[in-house]
Parts: sequence; structure tokens; C-alpha cells
Amino acid sequence: MIYVCIPSHNEAPTVGLLLWKIRQVFTAFPREYQLLVADDGSTDHSAEVLESYARALPLTLVRHRQREGYAATVEELLRLAVSRTDRAKRDCAILMHGDFGDDFFGRGQVLFAFLDPPFGRGQVAEFRRQLLEFALAGAGGPRLGLA
Repeated sequence: MIYVCIPSHNEAPTVGLLLWKIRQVFTAFPREYQLLVADDGSTDHSAEVLESYARALPLTLVRHRQREGYAATVEELLRLAVSRTDRAKRDCAILMHGDFGDDFFGRGQVLFAFLDPPFGRGQVAEFRRQLLEFALAGAGGPRLGLA
């Protein structure tokens, strides 16, 4: 299982697109994933956006009534991932921002160490290509024309 942990505060304009793009990347691969998203006391309409995606994706939504801060929210998400795993040596967690503010492709490199053994080289190469497209599209860069 791959746990994608996303702390979010007032990310309504971007978090839905991020979630959908993550789904697109993982759809082509037979590896289970779970999105763990924390709405850290948002005052915009993030809650409504996240609830709509929770109905369509493998997503667990944690909601804070008041802002608890980035560090506390990240710790909560990572503890949730640890509590859910039944294969601690195989599973992994990835931390991402809800606003495309980090380098998903760089973080995606961590996945390759986990993906190489169960997949053939061709599948890993395709996964890397999709991650690259995802990262470039999220950063406003050029699209590579991949599906």
C-alpha cells in the first residue's frame, strides 16, 4: 500500500485537481494506494471539495475544526498511515502539499525503490513518465502528451 499524505489548509482551488491527477497516475498500476488528507481548519470551501472527492477516490478525510498547524497535521497523517499498515516493510508513505507547491516527481523517486521489485522495468519506466507529466502539468510546465 502506498499512503499519500496531504495536509491542506485553504487549498480549495488546487486540492481537487491534485487528487484527481494522483488518481490518474495510480490508475495504470496494480499497486494499492490510499489518500490520507487532513483539512487543517480551512476557512474556504476546502471541506466541500474534499468531501466530493472522498466519495469517488480511496480517500480518508481528517478534519480539524480549528487550525492545528502544519507539523501537528503531518504527524497525525503519518501516524494514521502507520496505524493502517499491515506490511510495514513493504508499504510506504509520501507527503505532499495540496497546492502543487512541492516537487512530486522528486518525491516520486522514493516510489521507484518500492516499485522496481514487483514490476518489470517497462512498467516502472511508464510510471516515471506519468509522474513526470504530472509534475510538469502541476507546475504549469509543458505537457508531454501522455495519457
